[in-house]
Amino acid sequence: MPIISKRKLITNVAAYAPAVSAFTPASLTGLVAWYDASIYASLTKVGGGTLASGDQIATWADQSPNGYTLTGGGAAPPLYQSTGFNTTKPTVSWPGDGPRGFVTTTTVNKFNSGTAASLFVVGRINATGLDNGARIAGFAVTGSANDTGGADMIFLFNNGGSLSSYAAGVVGSVAYSTGTDYRFGVALNASDSDIYLNNTATDDVGGGTTFTSTGAIAVGIRQQSNVASDITFSGVMSEVIIGNAVWSAADFTNLYNYAGTKWGL
Repeated sequence: MPIISKRKLITNVAAYAPAVSAFTPASLTGLVAWYDASIYASLTKVGGGTLASGDQIATWADQSPNGYTLTGGGAAPPLYQSTGFNTTKPTVSWPGDGPRGFVTTTTVNKFNSGTAASLFVVGRINATGLDNGARIAGFAVTGSANDTGGADMIFLFNNGGSLSSYAAGVVGSVAYSTGTDYRFGVALNASDSDIYLNNTATDDVGGGTTFTSTGAIAVGIRQQSNVASDITFSGVMSEVIIGNAVWSAADFTNLYNYAGTKWGL
């Protein structure tokens, strides 16, 4: 007796194709640290207990495998706001009432002997007058007198109404609007700096220097000899992503789209 077999004609090829992994910051080359205010458990309250809107934040945990948790940087801690970004989204707030900020107490050894760095922030700058020179996020080498020395590097800072990158000198600047929710970032190396404002890149020739030492990451505060200074930032940050590679335009497009969906922008 002949053997009769049935074969199924597959018409929906896509249904059988392997799933494409969604982009997240973990997809980036050289991810050093990743702070996300939408992950409530990553934030702790000063003094312990349940963290609520208006409370001071004791720590902000790193979502990368590196464990670079942020803690109060010698100044008053920033505040938690459950609906402080884009009307309904959680955020970390700097109300502009004095120096507030975060630093890493674990030694950061991901930038020494390198020239590349990138940053992406979802946030808002609320004022320019009281916080000219206020740091958004940066890196200071161990034992540095300040974060503007020859081997030190600031990723981004508020430069009197302009968003600037710094690496042993200002190497890029682009104007922004206060009170506007942005996705902004920078990619730089020894010879070039690109600042991104809502995925529009401003290319500035000129870069940084080789980072010759370990150090600390600072968010919303300037570091001087690993102690926070009194330069006051005003605004909010909901997500901060830091890397030790020069992220490409495609990387920033992926970040822009990822953050837009996540934060309703």
